[in-house]
Amino acid sequence: MPSTVMARDIKMSNLYSKYMRNSSQENLDALQAEITHRSETDKLFAKLFPAHIEAVLAKKTPLPTDFECYRTLVNAFEASCGKFTDYSMKYMRALVAECEGSLSYPAYRQDTIKNFEKECKNESA
Repeated sequence: MPSTVMARDIKMSNLYSKYMRNSSQENLDALQAEITHRSETDKLFAKLFPAHIEAVLAKKTPLPTDFECYRTLVNAFEASCGKFTDYSMKYMRALVAECEGSLSYPAYRQDTIKNFEKECKNESA
């Protein structure tokens, strides 16, 4: 019976399969780079959104209602931290939670954007 791979894990699965078929240094480096990317992404989002990370991972964040805020945070994150990847997209729920949590205090969003700039310094996420 064929195994299934979650959409976010296709790249990792392909890199692993490629390395298992041909254990070249190039294939190992690509696999290690993806593992490093995932680890750094997990750490970054845990640091950026400590109040939301458990809900994000449990998929218990609110549904978005403030799409302007969400769009603003996505753009600000990508400007500071790099484009979302298939893997890092699983954390986009944190931006939704941040927007929904700041409905009563919209100025808080600027603190979130400043935090992106501080933590990422134009690194890719």
